[in-house]
Amino acid sequence: MAGRRALDEVIERLRRDPTQGSRYRAGYPPEYRMVPFGAWGLVVYLIHERRRAIVLLDITWAGP
Repeated sequence: MAGRRALDEVIERLRRDPTQGSRYRAGYPPEYRMVPFGAWGLVVYLIHERRRAIVLLDITWAGP
């Protein structure tokens, strides 16, 4: 379950600093971010400043 451990680690990092990810795509608001995890994963998320929340929009794991 390397993917699960890597996901847990990236979520913990996002709790401490949600701005560490990069912008999701050109044309999207800067609140939409993405961050890789492990060797095969990607998390797309939204920073909701007013609610002080991070919303996970998509989690992709393409590895074994």
